[in-house]
Amino acid sequence: MILYLNCYHAPTQVSWTKADYLMLAAKRLGWNWVLPYQNDTQSFKNDTNPEYVLNIEPFQKFIKGSKWTGIWEIDISLDRSEMNVSDWIASDTVLVANSNLPSRMKIFQGEKIVFFQACDPTIHKRMPLIPQKYDFVFSGSAGFEIYKERSRMMDMLRFHKFTFQDFGKGHSLANYVRKINEGKVQFIRSVSKTPIAESQVEQRFFECLAIGPVLKDYHPDLEELGLVESKDFFWYRNDSEMIFKMRYLIDNPDFAKQMAANGRRKALLYHTYDHRLVAIKNIIQEYE
Repeated sequence: MILYLNCYHAPTQVSWTKADYLMLAAKRLGWNWVLPYQNDTQSFKNDTNPEYVLNIEPFQKFIKGSKWTGIWEIDISLDRSEMNVSDWIASDTVLVANSNLPSRMKIFQGEKIVFFQACDPTIHKRMPLIPQKYDFVFSGSAGFEIYKERSRMMDMLRFHKFTFQDFGKGHSLANYVRKINEGKVQFIRSVSKTPIAESQVEQRFFECLAIGPVLKDYHPDLEELGLVESKDFFWYRNDSEMIFKMRYLIDNPDFAKQMAANGRRKALLYHTYDHRLVAIKNIIQEYE
């Protein structure tokens, strides 16, 4: 059996795709039957009739396997134009990274499995030699309408005298992890004000859970992760709760350290890309 991961990684792209993380997980597991499936690779040219294919956003062309076809949609809340019902219908298994769905996709009557993103245990971790210089940091996108609430909340935290550093975006993966390690708290405000959702549980949450402690805006999907709020992480539902819990973590470093340890333990138990790849293998075996 060969499972191909059909996912496009642009030559100039510094961030990792889900296929990159799954390939690293496959290496840890010793699974040499998981391969990248890209139009410009020799592995694709040598296999014109692949049996098992997982199409992972972003991909350039949907590829169907002769025995099993899967699709893993990541940026559901952004309602990407590339996401279409015909690809879902052509798939045996539809995986969606969060429970928010655009109305135009609800015409699809097949099964949709909420299949969360994850962390890499060897990459996303607390680095003891890096000093935690700031109460919280940020490295990512901001400024556009969908990030308006994120920017507002970070401004509010700074107004309440929490120390902060914005590292911008475009960093290599290793440098990104080093930058967010400089924060005492892993503060998260997900993409907001999209056409279909006020929030989501995104990749950043799982990456930060493996570092901790995490303070994130509430979303119902958080209750489906096997985590205990106030023990493994904090969520907040409004401005006052956000400020209170941020202050509590900063003023109680021993509690914050224990929460970070709890969160990482749960991340390693349930939410690594190794877990996701094992789950994909279990699904595929139903079609052998």
